[in-house]
Amino acid sequence: LKTGDQLEFDENAPNLLARRVVNRDEWKSAFADWRKTAASTLDGHPWAEKTSTEIIDDMRGGSVEKQIPRP
Repeated sequence: LKTGDQLEFDENAPNLLARRVVNRDEWKSAFADWRKTAASTLDGHPWAEKTSTEIIDDMRGGSVEKQIPRP
């Protein structure tokens, strides 16, 4: 949290519960900017067309599911 953040309180929670209110338009804009930057950074890289699961498997040296012996 930082100065100026808006909080939302849950009146039905058994304990005091506050959440920071997120401006959805700002969130979508920031995420779109991040995706654009990530896409340009990976341009031409083998991971550019892979899912996050495939990238993690690649970093670990292969699919974990393939390495687990089945009974």
